[in-house]
Amino acid sequence: MIRDPEAPLEGYGGSRDNVRLTSIEDAKEYIKGHGGELPWGLRD
Repeated sequence: MIRDPEAPLEGYGGSRDNVRLTSIEDAKEYIKGHGGELPWGLRD
């Protein structure tokens, strides 16, 4: 996923083993855009 420019992830630190979300909103849009349902009660 880290190589997918549309994924809501970014690599950080000295290697690409470390990833983090770019933002919660980006993650929500990515999940919905790929036919998924929002987890953890993150409903719009």
